[in-house]
Amino acid sequence: MNRPHSALAVSIVTCAFAVVVCSGGHVAQGATLNTLTATATNTTPPEDVGRRIEVTLSAQVLATSKKKLARRCRSGRVFYAEWVAVDGTPRRVASGRPSSRSGRFSGALPLEYGGPDPNDPGTVRNGDVPFAGGVFTVTVTAAKTQVMGPRGSITCAALSTTAQVPIPPATVDQP
Repeated sequence: MNRPHSALAVSIVTCAFAVVVCSGGHVAQGATLNTLTATATNTTPPEDVGRRIEVTLSAQVLATSKKKLARRCRSGRVFYAEWVAVDGTPRRVASGRPSSRSGRFSGALPLEYGGPDPNDPGTVRNGDVPFAGGVFTVTVTAAKTQVMGPRGSITCAALSTTAQVPIPPATVDQP
């Protein structure tokens, strides 16, 4: 039996009937073998609540399989945090360093209050969260990446999820 042809046939059948990422004839099941979880936490010190906002973002690429390919697709991922500011402009921040070997990432997002200024209603300040507070929603994305597999380079699919955190209203003495 000619094994290279049978492996190619399995590869083609897998690409045709499953949601996978194919690269160079090798099947990378990163889309089905990995998931992304994210948590946003308001870490503003109690004395600064209502004046400034600090949100800590924690994310992890989880391997839903014990296969080596799934584990390889966890590490070295670059994360992006995306949200919409008060004035409607999209904001995007990239992680300063790639994820750890276990797929973990953590970073701080210093945010600002914005919208019509409570002290001067004629002035509109650009910010990330309205002065009235509310729920801050951030989309966390792990970018597509290439890893070395047993038979060459393999593409790991991009992953995305959202996280939300409540933000208290700003105090009136906001500068």
